[in-house]
Amino acid sequence: PLHTNTTTLDDLLDREKVSRFDFLSIDVELHEPEVLRGFTVERFRPRLVCVESHREVRQQILDYFARHGYVTVGNYLRSDTDNLWFVPLGQRRLG
Repeated sequence: PLHTNTTTLDDLLDREKVSRFDFLSIDVELHEPEVLRGFTVERFRPRLVCVESHREVRQQILDYFARHGYVTVGNYLRSDTDNLWFVPLGQRRLG
């Protein structure tokens, strides 16, 4: 059997000594919910997140960010129907 080594996003960021960053993009072909299960968004608090959102996993992605205090950025939806964009609740602007 083929075995692959995996790591969580939290572990990867810890290993690279990243404590904070502004932008996160996740595009892993239907495995986005699995990546998010290994990521503590409150700890790193990115200011903007882009997640590919196929119909099959879209609700799980929306639920994750809603539970963790992020809201969707609607102004991207007209030009980008493949991804969902999120900012922390209460963040007024990206500038």
